[in-house]
Amino acid sequence: MTADSPLCIPLSFSTFVKDFHRVDQIRQEGSAYSFCIRELELLQLRYNIHVLLNETFEKDQIKMARSDFDKITKVDTHVHLASAPTADHLLLFMKQKLQVASEEIVIEQEGIGKTLGQIFEQLSTT
Repeated sequence: MTADSPLCIPLSFSTFVKDFHRVDQIRQEGSAYSFCIRELELLQLRYNIHVLLNETFEKDQIKMARSDFDKITKVDTHVHLASAPTADHLLLFMKQKLQVASEEIVIEQEGIGKTLGQIFEQLSTT
């Protein structure tokens, strides 16, 4: 499997409809319907027992979770522009990048990859 291949192949609409009708037929069978109803009732009973047995524990957990949320430390995310690069720093970075990686393809236009050096030549800056 390659990175470009899909995980699963989509089925046609007619195949979907055929499969849907088969699942609907199984659902309408009396024995399958009765089995599902019994299982759902059993799951509901198990859940109710769980709630009864763990009610106080879960209330304590909720109180603790709320107190943890109140203790979150505020994070300072503002940025000082004094720490931003100056125009000289930016120009120096661009010159160094052009010297080191001028043959690196950085953009694709009309299906053709262009290197950093070609772009600077096109802009008449070299």
